[in-house]
Amino acid sequence: MAEKSGKLRKVSRPPSFKLEIPADETNKQIIMDKMHKVRDRLVQLSNRPVNNREILETVLDKWIEANCQENQARHSIGGSYLKVKKQDVNQKLFITAQKSLMKLVDIASAHGKICDANLKVSRNIHKGHVSSLKLQCLSAEPHKYSWSSSPYLPNGKYFINEKINHAFDCSGMLPSHYTRFCSFSGIGLINKSNREKFYKRHKDSISSEYNESIQTALLEEVGSYETLDGINILTDARHGWRKNTKDTSVVAIGEETHKVIDCIHITKSDDNISQRHEIIGTTKLYEKLERETVNVKTHTHDRNVAVNKFIKSSPLAEETLNQNDTWHAVKKIKPKMQSISSGPLKYKGISWSEQLSDKIEPVVTHFHWCIKNCNNDPQVLRNNLINIINHYKNDHSSCNENSRCKKDPKYEPKRIIITDKIAEKLLRQVIEDSVIYKYPEDFVLAKDTFYVESFNNVMNVFQDKRIAFTDDHYRSRSQLAVCMWNENVDRHFTSVWKARDPRAPRSQRGKKIYKARTYKFRENIWKNYVNSLFQRPRR
Repeated sequence: MAEKSGKLRKVSRPPSFKLEIPADETNKQIIMDKMHKVRDRLVQLSNRPVNNREILETVLDKWIEANCQENQARHSIGGSYLKVKKQDVNQKLFITAQKSLMKLVDIASAHGKICDANLKVSRNIHKGHVSSLKLQCLSAEPHKYSWSSSPYLPNGKYFINEKINHAFDCSGMLPSHYTRFCSFSGIGLINKSNREKFYKRHKDSISSEYNESIQTALLEEVGSYETLDGINILTDARHGWRKNTKDTSVVAIGEETHKVIDCIHITKSDDNISQRHEIIGTTKLYEKLERETVNVKTHTHDRNVAVNKFIKSSPLAEETLNQNDTWHAVKKIKPKMQSISSGPLKYKGISWSEQLSDKIEPVVTHFHWCIKNCNNDPQVLRNNLINIINHYKNDHSSCNENSRCKKDPKYEPKRIIITDKIAEKLLRQVIEDSVIYKYPEDFVLAKDTFYVESFNNVMNVFQDKRIAFTDDHYRSRSQLAVCMWNENVDRHFTSVWKARDPRAPRSQRGKKIYKARTYKFRENIWKNYVNSLFQRPRR
C-alpha cells in the first residue's frame, strides 16, 4: 500500500488533432509569427493563457463574420420596399447614372472595411438634375467622401445634364413646359443660360443629321423612277406665325418616296413681305436641285400664283410641268354651291334655287370625278365639268360610257332634275368661275399635296405658331421635324379601324392603326455630339 501511494498519478491530456500545412521554412516562420501576434493580443484581452485552438477559432470566426453573413445582413436591412413617411414626401429628388450608383456602393463597401460607423449625408447640392453629396461617418475621427450622381464628360460637364439637354432639344418641348415640369416635380432644373450654351454646341449635330437625311431622301427619290430623267415633287410654304410672319419654311417632298428632300428657311431678312417668301424658297429649291443635277418633271403645289408663273416662265423650270392641288381648288366649290342652293326667300329664283339644294356634295364629288377621268386632256376636263349640268337635267348623252346612268336603262335620278333656267344658269356660273374650269391644264394629272399638309402637322410638334423663335432655333426645330418625318413616313400599320364618321358618312377608307414611331435620328444626333467631345484635338 505504501508503495502504491508513493507513485505519481499520470495527468490525462485533452484530445487533439494535427493539421498539415504545405509550406517551406520561410512560410512556416511567417505563419508562426502571425500566430504569436494573435496569441499575444488574445492573452492581453482575456488576461489568461490561450491555446492554438482558440487562436484558430477566433481568426476563423472573424473572417466568417466579415464575409459569410450576406444573407443575414440583407434580411436585417430589408428589401427594396421602403415606405415613405408623411414628412418626407417633399424630399429632394435627383437623377443618377448606373455607373455613379455603382461608385456609391463601392464607397460604402470600402468604408465598411475600415470603419464600423455608419455614413450620413452632410451636404447635398443640386447642379441641374445632378446631386453632389458630401458623406461622412459618425465616428470620433470621421471619414469624409464626395459623390456625384452623374459622371463627367470630357468637356467637364455632367453626363446627365448633357443628356437631358439633348432630350429637351430633340423632343420639341417648349422652354416654359420644361421649366414648369421640372419645378413641379422637384428633379432639379438646368437654367436658361446653360441650356443655351449646350444648344450652341449641339445644333451642329442636328444639322449634320438633317443634311444626311435629306441627301438620302433625294437619292432614294431619284432612284425610284425607271427612266432616271427627273423627279416629281410636292411643295408648300408653312408660315411660322399666323400673321405677318418672320419665318417661313418651304418644304419639298418627293412624290414617290414621300420623304422631304429639302426644307428651306426664309426670313424677313430675305424679304420683308411674308407673301413673297414662298416664291423665294421655291427659287432656292430649284437652284439647289440644279447644282445637284436633278431635273424636276412635275411640280405640284396648292396654287400659289407666283409659283405658277415661275414654273411656266423661269429657265430653271423650263422642263417642268406645273400642277395644282385638286383638294384646295375643289373645296372652294362647296361654299359657292351653298350660296346658290339656299338663302332669303325674297331672293329665291334670283340668287338661289331650290332645285340645287340637294346637289352640294354631289357636285363636289362630280368635280373630283371629272379631274380623275379627263385622260390628261384639258378640253376633256372642261367638257366633263359642263356635262354636270346636263347630267342633273337628266340628259346623259355625254356621260361616260361606264356610268350607271348610261348603262342602266332603268336608271332614275336620285336628285331633283333641273328644269328651271335660273338654276341652270347659277350652276353653270359656279362651274365656269372655278379655277379648275379656267385653268384646266393645271389639274389634268389629278395631283394632291396631302403629304405636304401632313408634314405641316409634324412641324406643329416642334414649332408652335404662337411662339417667336430665333432664327437658329427655328431652323433646328425644322430640321428635327424633317428627320422624324423621313424616318417614320409610310411606316407599316397593324390594322384598319373602320368607324362611321358623321362628318364623312360615305367614307370607306377607314383609319390605319400605325406601328409606334421610331426615333433613331435622336440616337444619331447624340452619337455625333458625343463623338465630337471625345475626338482628340489635332496637334
